[in-house]
Amino acid sequence: FEDKNYIRYIPLVQARMEKIRELIQQAAGGKNVQQEFQATVSRAIQDAKQAIALHPLHPFLWKLQGSLYELLIPFIPGSENSAFSSYRRAIELDPLNPALEIDLARAGLTAVDRLTLTIQQAPGNNREQLVQIRSNALQEILSVLKKAVDMKPDLADAHFLATQAALRLGNTQAAIQSAEKAKLAAPFDIGAAFQLGLLYYQTNDIDKAQIEFERAIALNNNYSNARYFLGLIYDRKGDTQRAIQQFVQIEALNPDNQEVKRILENLRS
Repeated sequence: FEDKNYIRYIPLVQARMEKIRELIQQAAGGKNVQQEFQATVSRAIQDAKQAIALHPLHPFLWKLQGSLYELLIPFIPGSENSAFSSYRRAIELDPLNPALEIDLARAGLTAVDRLTLTIQQAPGNNREQLVQIRSNALQEILSVLKKAVDMKPDLADAHFLATQAALRLGNTQAAIQSAEKAKLAAPFDIGAAFQLGLLYYQTNDIDKAQIEFERAIALNNNYSNARYFLGLIYDRKGDTQRAIQQFVQIEALNPDNQEVKRILENLRS
């Protein structure tokens, strides 16, 4: 009824994106949804482009198109370029919005992860060049995130993504610094607490790791992943009884997990 009203296309594109996610889940379960996937993607792209054609200076429409292409990065080669160009156009139209820089960086990390799979399968003579491309992309992602943080220092998402980028570069100390900033920006974010604890654990800073995992289960008493590492830490410190308590609670939440049963058996003996 209102095909010339750009606002009507926004929920339509969003609904098609939800349908795409649903089809991806079905495909992961072994169902053949290729034709429906392709048709839904085609319609979503058409609707996003139509909205932009009706209002080309609206930054949210470019952001919406960017998020659509970002969703497709793991599945359709070249989608990353369309995602990047869409997000960059949104940034041009709304340069003081740090959330758009975060969107661009997140799409970049998704593209890097796809490139990583390509590198693993590439012949030796191409691998070195691809590794350098990957490294340059990660450095650019960190630069984009720095712009976001410069605009709004307490952006937890920016620090969280910077942690991910630093880890992919193999720079654990930089990752810890970013994770610590994410903690300050979002002290009640359980994911940030767990990741910081895991980074401390991996660098053998056991006391700090214990604090973060204890903080994570204080935020969510049923967080089995945090209890798992906390149990390992108590065991390393010789506090077997507290370690057993952690794994008993994990077992109650995951009764079919055989690894947890073996760990409990070893601790008790």
